[in-house]
Amino acid sequence: MQRSIRTSRPQLVCVLADNSGSMRGQKAEAATRGLREMLLNCQMKGPRGRDRSYFRFVLIRFGSHAHVDEQSYMKSVREIDPDTIEIRGDGGGTNITEALELAHRGLNGYMRDVVEKHQERDRHPLPVVLLFSDGHNGGACPLGVADQIKSLNVDGDSVLIAAASVWVDGSMPPDGNLLREIATPGCYVDIDRPELLTEFLAEVGSSAATSAQELARLSARLQPETTRHVEYDAPRGLPAPPESHSSSSNSSGGARRRRKKSRGRGGRPGNQLSVRNAPKPPAIKNYGRGD
Repeated sequence: MQRSIRTSRPQLVCVLADNSGSMRGQKAEAATRGLREMLLNCQMKGPRGRDRSYFRFVLIRFGSHAHVDEQSYMKSVREIDPDTIEIRGDGGGTNITEALELAHRGLNGYMRDVVEKHQERDRHPLPVVLLFSDGHNGGACPLGVADQIKSLNVDGDSVLIAAASVWVDGSMPPDGNLLREIATPGCYVDIDRPELLTEFLAEVGSSAATSAQELARLSARLQPETTRHVEYDAPRGLPAPPESHSSSSNSSGGARRRRKKSRGRGGRPGNQLSVRNAPKPPAIKNYGRGD
């Protein structure tokens, strides 16, 4: 049975936002625009009513340490003022591992207490995690905890991670290979222009994607044309993607029409990413307590 969003079974979107010092300036501004557009897009979906949203939201900013945004924590997106969400690039270093640890602890509780116990668990959408970074992880290898997040599942359907490496002309390239390994296969994007970061957050975060195939197709459309994969080879065991009746397919058409075609620089490799592990993170609330 296909999973899809409804007011009775909203999707949790968890964003892990690089707030390190190297993000300051145009990258942080692009991230802020993307998160605000994402929230606006999410707010427009679903029937009218403040309490009838299709999405819930968690924001974890990370620099030298990771922190949950308490003001928006586990709220319905219609209860959040997008203008209160901001990335400043004032967090120091880059501790991807601690951000993933925080996310895992919350998602583990959310899956156990909300999704698994839901009366429509076979149709309830699983969380989507969006991670972006412009640097190199400064702690232990995060791949172990990333695998733990991706192993969270209900009836064989897993939590999805979409990851993006972010860089601009004149900046040091991020650890794209690590970010690629953190992401669900096929769901990594190599971003070399600030406006693409805005687009990544706004479109993928509000897509309501419920399968790796859907998320991979969205990611592929954000790649430079010269480096796009013609076909996403899904991992063995994943079901074939549904034709179109999820809400994500209905909402992406207009966004595609608005998107300008991006052209990659000659010889630049396509999307990639990487990860590593880290110290014990600070305590986080159970996402299941957000109701």
